[in-house]
Amino acid sequence: MTILFTSSYPLDLITMNPHASVIYVESHTKTGGGRQMSYLRNHLRGMPLTLRENFTTEGHLTPRTEARDTLLIEKQLREIRARLQAFVLVCFPVVPFDVQLTYLEQHSPKFSKFVSDKLEQIKNEYL
Repeated sequence: MTILFTSSYPLDLITMNPHASVIYVESHTKTGGGRQMSYLRNHLRGMPLTLRENFTTEGHLTPRTEARDTLLIEKQLREIRARLQAFVLVCFPVVPFDVQLTYLEQHSPKFSKFVSDKLEQIKNEYL
């Protein structure tokens, strides 16, 4: 029931600790993002949080897809809460999420506030 804040994706931690999971920034297309994304996407203990449409330079979420994205984010946050309640160590890489939330504030402020509020609730609940 612990959240571990890290600066980046701690891939070595989930190989060393069988009770650790890592939240990672996912795209709606579930492709791209580099080696770390591919590794976490295919690992049982990687937990996606969809904050991009795709990993291109213009692949940010937009207000047009808020309804779709809201349902998906809520489902993914329920999974994160379930793991926290199951006493799994959840790693939250601060820098990648901070970058994505900054982009969301610019392109979809309403959705950015929704995601920030939900993450804040989880943080307050499990710290």
